Amino acid sequence: MKKDNKHPSTLNKALLTAISASFVFPLTGTAQLYWGDATYTSSSSTASSWFTDAAGTAVSATAPSGEDLIFNTTPANTAGGDISVDTDFAANSLTFNTSSHTRLVQSGSPTLSLGTGGISLGASSGNVTLGTGNFLNTRLTGSQSWTNNSTNTLTVRSLSTNDSAGATTLTLDSGDGKINFSQNIEDSAADPLAIVINSSGSGLVSMYGSSNSIRGGTTINQGTLQAYGNLGSTTVLLGDTSGSGDARLNVRASAAFTSDITVRSGSSGTKTLNTNQSGGVTLNGALTLNDNLTVLASTDATFNGSISGTGDLTKTGNADLYFSGSNTLSGDLTIDSGAFTLTDTGSLQFTIGANGENNQVNGASTDVTFDGSFNFDLSGADSNDGNSWTIVTSSTAIYGTTFDVTGFTEDSGIWSKDGFTFSELTGELTYTVPEPSISALIFGGVAMALAGKRRRR
Repeated sequence: MKKDNKHPSTLNKALLTAISASFVFPLTGTAQLYWGDATYTSSSSTASSWFTDAAGTAVSATAPSGEDLIFNTTPANTAGGDISVDTDFAANSLTFNTSSHTRLVQSGSPTLSLGTGGISLGASSGNVTLGTGNFLNTRLTGSQSWTNNSTNTLTVRSLSTNDSAGATTLTLDSGDGKINFSQNIEDSAADPLAIVINSSGSGLVSMYGSSNSIRGGTTINQGTLQAYGNLGSTTVLLGDTSGSGDARLNVRASAAFTSDITVRSGSSGTKTLNTNQSGGVTLNGALTLNDNLTVLASTDATFNGSISGTGDLTKTGNADLYFSGSNTLSGDLTIDSGAFTLTDTGSLQFTIGANGENNQVNGASTDVTFDGSFNFDLSGADSNDGNSWTIVTSSTAIYGTTFDVTGFTEDSGIWSKDGFTFSELTGELTYTVPEPSISALIFGGVAMALAGKRRRR
């Protein structure tokens, strides 16, 4: 008889591990429960309000404990209402199909532990709210996706992660509706939360918290994120690495927005940063352009952080845009509308190559002011006599009293260094082979005379 090669103790350990895991969090995805209280007067812990069939004929013997929960039972409770959450409970997933507003209203301070099944709003769903007044803490116990297939709004008051869940990713698809987080998102320092926005429609994800803790980072592959505060200490990634979806970040923070932003390459979709806060928006984080970015200045925007990368930055919108940091952007800066100012603490770098090859400041706007510094990278410049490079296309650009060109000497708006000349009047950098100085001519003549004298000897 063939014997089992596994040692009995190994099998026992595996069995005990599986049993222990089931007590930590119930097995999920194996059962469904339907809310069946048509009057919405019962509490979530009331077993008789839950049914095991959609028709509402088979009453559940127990309250939820890790099942997939569906909030409508045909034909009952299609009108929606308030469900009192009176105790901690676990669900693998939440599905809402009720046509009117459904709210999970806390009684005390309960926690809803949400498994990997996530949240889904059906096409006919009305508004859904998780937590009002005080707090119903929605705690993620694993990576999951939330999808809004309706044109209405899912609002979550409090969101956190489980200390033992490990690194968690929450993927959001707002569709043509909205997903709102009305308070700060808090993750565990040991088990960071990453949020990925991958919306398939014209909807909106809004984070109203003033200081979110999203240590795993925020990625906007496609769709729109509206941030009313900081998102955490990690970089916000804007744009997908493939595909054609548009990605947009609306910054509506009243305090300085400190998160770094990286515009990713690979997708053919447009990437937009919209500043839209009464009183203006200040961005202190670094901005890295690995692809092109449109900055829509709906209200004044000030970039204090450094701007770098190879992508082009195009400014639209009628409000003012200010650069106050040390910038090494090698792409073009285009000012299509509104005003642009390089402040006295700011700088722009221009990489000079073959004749006429360089990045520049251009666009249709005539309201352009330079109070800071231009830095010309001449390491790859083609130093042929008569070569020229257009740096600023606007003939009405204003060069303030604090403007300078690093390493150049100025005389009446003409900046010169080693044959290179930048003119404030034309906005052009030109190169002319330097003529020998008088001292060089004298030195050369003396050298030639001495050489001739040596030959005569």
